[in-house]
Amino acid sequence: MKIIRFIGKIAALPLAVIAAVLGFIFNLATNLSGYVIGPAMLLILGFDIWFLIHTAWQHVLILTLLEGCCLAVLFGQAAVLEFLDNIRDGLFQFVRS
Repeated sequence: MKIIRFIGKIAALPLAVIAAVLGFIFNLATNLSGYVIGPAMLLILGFDIWFLIHTAWQHVLILTLLEGCCLAVLFGQAAVLEFLDNIRDGLFQFVRS
């Protein structure tokens, strides 16, 4: 039984390293996209308020949906990053046990 567990730990180590590298790359991509999406969301919000004042309801709807899509992208990135971190932590915990 110990031999099978040892083989599993040896097999889990490269997977944990791959998950750690993917998590680092995805974290970097999330931070960089935040620098692009953040100002774009502020610009969209500004135009949304402008069209709201001028009662252009079609534009308000389109821009509000676009703002929601930007938020969904940011939330999706955070969810994937958390998932990769959980996988990495679980594999490293298995290797240490």
